[in-house]
Amino acid sequence: MESSAARPSGRLASLVVGAAAALSRLLGFARDVGLAVLFGAGPVGDALLIALRLPNLVRRVLGEGGLHTAFVPVMLGEQATGGEEAARRFSGQVILSLVLLSALLAVLVQLLALPLVLLLGAPAQTAEIASLALVLAFPMVAGSGLAAVASAILATKHKFALAAWSGVLVNVTLVLALVWLKIHPVEPAQAAMILAGLSGAAGLVQGLVLVLVVRISDFEPLWTRPRWTPAMGQFVTLCVPGLVIAAGSQLAFLILVSQAGQHSGLVSQLYFADRVTQLPFGFIAAVLAIVVLPAISRDALDSDQAAFGRGMDRAMLLSLLLALPASAGLIVLADPISHVLFEHGAFDHAAQQATRDALAGFALALPALAVGRVSAHGFFAHGRIKEPFMATLAGLAGVLILCLLLRQSGQADARVFALSLSAGAGIEMLAGLGFLLVGLGWRPERTLLRDLSLVLMATAVMLAGVTVIAWLIDPMMPDQPALGIEILSLLGQCLGGCAVYGICVHAFGLSKAHHNMQTR
Repeated sequence: MESSAARPSGRLASLVVGAAAALSRLLGFARDVGLAVLFGAGPVGDALLIALRLPNLVRRVLGEGGLHTAFVPVMLGEQATGGEEAARRFSGQVILSLVLLSALLAVLVQLLALPLVLLLGAPAQTAEIASLALVLAFPMVAGSGLAAVASAILATKHKFALAAWSGVLVNVTLVLALVWLKIHPVEPAQAAMILAGLSGAAGLVQGLVLVLVVRISDFEPLWTRPRWTPAMGQFVTLCVPGLVIAAGSQLAFLILVSQAGQHSGLVSQLYFADRVTQLPFGFIAAVLAIVVLPAISRDALDSDQAAFGRGMDRAMLLSLLLALPASAGLIVLADPISHVLFEHGAFDHAAQQATRDALAGFALALPALAVGRVSAHGFFAHGRIKEPFMATLAGLAGVLILCLLLRQSGQADARVFALSLSAGAGIEMLAGLGFLLVGLGWRPERTLLRDLSLVLMATAVMLAGVTVIAWLIDPMMPDQPALGIEILSLLGQCLGGCAVYGICVHAFGLSKAHHNMQTR
């Protein structure tokens, strides 16, 4: 076991991973703004978003720890029982297995692209465009799998930086492509094909680069023919339901899209609102998977229940320190955020208003999604999958039932679809906490409950601060402000709110509380 002195501090690792996740999501914002300007909330835009939904789902789930949850505990177990060589052999077999699986899936997508996009909600008139875009973007899936395993290996060796920052590559490529298409406009369908192809190529390059980095590191996998071993069996047993759990919120979104696809523009409205809420959640999920999961997995392997409990308390506090203010801020600022980011070009005011309503509805889910992810990681660390899998299925069932009821009632409103997803997230969170309390015997310490009450107080003070800042800015705004002035106004409210929240966190001793949990 490595000494604590040999490891980078959890705070530094969280900062590195969090900064990379934040930059990647900010670039994703720039990409989505470009898509809104280029296509608006129209049929070609809907077709491209539906085609990219499946590859982006895989990339996002794997990037936020979908494979880490299965790979890290098994690899550490192999290292503990068979030494470094056993861990290297297992890593090589997993990588080669993913290569073979990706090749098989690529063939299936070539054959089944059209029925797949129709199943995902593509209207019949643009299904052909969506199916071709899906084929062009699909190499992203292969690259995402390779990148996930490589980054998991690097994370267990406490090498977080490159694994975290490599994900920026895909979004940089697409942002540059959108700038080029704005300067050199082409037909919407042709633009959709260009963007889909670049998405696939950039994702594949990311995976290959990370595998190359692992090869030249001090932990080169042993490239042996994939065989069914006890370790591979355990990995697959954890992996399949683990991916479903990690993809819970995105699968719920696919349910929404499948019901909303027949209403023109509704998919785009829901998509752009979801992308905004994924910024804070992606930050939280990446930190939990890359930094927290390896630590609590080691505690579980050492059968150190006290250390495991402290790790869970730390993860709960960390996730809600981020999720609660993010949720409250997005709800309060939903209108200016959606206006500044998306109401340009072909994206009109009616589409912005619907996106605003969906954003506020999705934001309610953030605390529940964060707590649900922490609960799932507690079981992953012990090599148990049934309980979080059942919690995820309960949440998805809730979303599906609500969507079917909405469809029968004829309500095709962006707000009610978004609230359906948030309700499903709440069901999943409650089920996960119940399983955690009963199945693992975790009991939050009194200090955690006290600190969470302080987080709520800090969030309330932050909202008051944002309200005051908006009240001070409003008299200075012209009747028809330019976009630059609107951006400055929004930045003032966001940065001011963050500053107030940061002061409260420091004044209430929450930063010290998190550090004390980590070092106790």
